[in-house]
Amino acid sequence: MKVIEKGKLELKKFTLTDEDYYAIEIAMNVARGLLKLPDITPEQIIGIGYALYALEQLPMVTEGADCEFGIEYRAGGGEDKEYIRFGVSESYLDISIAGSGWRVEIGGSRNVECDLAEIEESIEEYLNIGAEIVVHNESSIHI
Repeated sequence: MKVIEKGKLELKKFTLTDEDYYAIEIAMNVARGLLKLPDITPEQIIGIGYALYALEQLPMVTEGADCEFGIEYRAGGGEDKEYIRFGVSESYLDISIAGSGWRVEIGGSRNVECDLAEIEESIEEYLNIGAEIVVHNESSIHI
């Protein structure tokens, strides 16, 4: 974890690579795209808004951030589901795609095992066949 001293205030900062910035760009593009959908609820708008704010602040940590957003699709209403989720908090940046993911933690731990290039296209395909927007927001961000 990098800590930058600014007066008495210590600001935490993620250590990010060029690929991480690409992942952040994808997450922000998806967030903006979901916000444009006609069936998004006010609660989902708020959660995605907090996530987008935290994503825009990276590599700086957004104190109080704890958001996940994405899509979920259940084929035929069954138990099996496909999903693509993005998460951002004070301690991690995460992209989860049913079985693989991209996770960067504030302490420097990394697990980057998914193909970022296909995410935006996959989300559009799932939305076209009835995927639902999923948002979990536990943020306490003070903007």
